[in-house]
Amino acid sequence: METVRIEAPRLLEGIAKGELQGRGVWQLSTENGETIVRYDWNVETTKQWMNLLSPIARPLFEWNHNVVMSWGAQGLAQRLGASVVEQKT
Repeated sequence: METVRIEAPRLLEGIAKGELQGRGVWQLSTENGETIVRYDWNVETTKQWMNLLSPIARPLFEWNHNVVMSWGAQGLAQRLGASVVEQKT
């Protein structure tokens, strides 16, 4: 991940290069005294085997992504002394 834009304390944007390439944007706001973090991630795979398998392996790829992101959220929350509340959109 390479950071390409910071608008402290509200926005952080980065680009990914490698097996995944694309852009991620973190937007931070407050609501009722809580910090809300929205992360939009728009990437595509660069490995041919991933692209070939994606029509049938998409559920596995999505599950793996969700597990890894959950671990990251929990680790960050623990470091910050906060809790994670996931909101599906």
